Amino acid sequence: METDSGVEVSAWIEIGASTHIEYDVFDDGQIELLVGGRGGFELVTTEQGLQNLLVHLEEVLRAARSAISRNDEGRATNDLPCTCPGSCPTPGHLRRRC
Repeated sequence: METDSGVEVSAWIEIGASTHIEYDVFDDGQIELLVGGRGGFELVTTEQGLQNLLVHLEEVLRAARSAISRNDEGRATNDLPCTCPGSCPTPGHLRRRC
């Protein structure tokens, strides 16, 4: 289903420290990211789309490091705001929708 934002499908994936990630850059400027290798999750974007994703991922990384730091200092992470709809089952969950 395509929405006004241009998203055609929604998916959930988990990326760990050893998750295989590769990419292809095509002559027309499209970029294909393959997470989990061939047969895994494919993300197709443009340079501008990749830049947009990178900006948000940097923000998420800063928030994650801040949460980890706060937890390492002995504070509970469950005081972080969560924007999940309804009741969030994950204590300390921090999520921002842009």
